[in-house]
Amino acid sequence: MVDIVAPVMEMIKWIDRYDPISVQLGQMAHLQRLATLCFELPDHQYNWGSLMLLQCFQKIPDLYISICDPHVSTLYTCPVIVHLKLFFI
Repeated sequence: MVDIVAPVMEMIKWIDRYDPISVQLGQMAHLQRLATLCFELPDHQYNWGSLMLLQCFQKIPDLYISICDPHVSTLYTCPVIVHLKLFFI
C-alpha cells in the first residue's frame, strides 16, 4: 500500500490504472489540475479506476481526461469538438 500526501502539490498527471486498495491519496489542499487517462479494458465495459480517482477529490478547477479507444483506427479522423458538456448522474 502506498499513501500519497502532498499538501502543496498543484498538479497530478495520473496515467495508470487507479486502484484504491493499493494507493491512498491523502491531503492535497492546493491541487489545481488533474490530468488522467481513460482507456478501454478488454474485459470491462467501463474504466472504473478513473471514476474512483475522480471521487478522491471534492473540487478540481482544471480536469483533463484523455480517452483512448483501441477500436478507433488511425484511418479515421475524429470530429472537432467546440463545446463539451459532462453530466455526472
